[in-house]
Amino acid sequence: MTGLKSAIFITSAILSGAMTLSAQEQNSTDTDSSRSIIADNNTVASEQSGTSATTVPDTPFSRHFTWGASLGSSIDMTGQDMTAVDIDAFFGYKGNYIRFAGLGTGIRMMVSNSSRSYPVYAMLRTSFTKSPSFLYLELKGGVGFTNLYTDIYQRNFVGGVTLGFTLAHSRTFSSNFSLGYEYMPLSNGKIDGNDTKFKDIHYASIRIGASF
Repeated sequence: MTGLKSAIFITSAILSGAMTLSAQEQNSTDTDSSRSIIADNNTVASEQSGTSATTVPDTPFSRHFTWGASLGSSIDMTGQDMTAVDIDAFFGYKGNYIRFAGLGTGIRMMVSNSSRSYPVYAMLRTSFTKSPSFLYLELKGGVGFTNLYTDIYQRNFVGGVTLGFTLAHSRTFSSNFSLGYEYMPLSNGKIDGNDTKFKDIHYASIRIGASF
């Protein structure tokens, strides 16, 4: 009888210890799960915070600042073999009626000779309407720094007028195609010690570009 009581007591103690250990393990598992959920929530919150931090704020500067570039050709209409490949870049202001107002610069690389011209100019684009328009007018004028193939350096006025056509348009992007006229006067110079008269150049320009 005493042996039976002892066996029951020992068995009860073992079962009690096992139940206590199981409860402790369950509590540990629950705690680890809670910590994992909290960590995951913190990670998501951190990622969302980081995403919000990298979003470009909508400020007056971001709404009105614009920049762009164009690629095209200026076709010499005076028969002086000064047809050029054109690359331009510009930056400035955009608004409701003004599609662009600012400064630009470029390079004119003549196809038939080694002449180069580097215009620096002010430019205005407008559609004369507040809403987006398919057509726009472009005016520009400035100074052209020209190195002729005869090793003559000149600095003269450059200007032009262009009719542009919008290809695609959104709040932050616009692509365009344009046809225009440009004028580049040339001064007289010396070739092999002889005074030489250069005719002014009249260009027909064709370009495709984009602005942001």
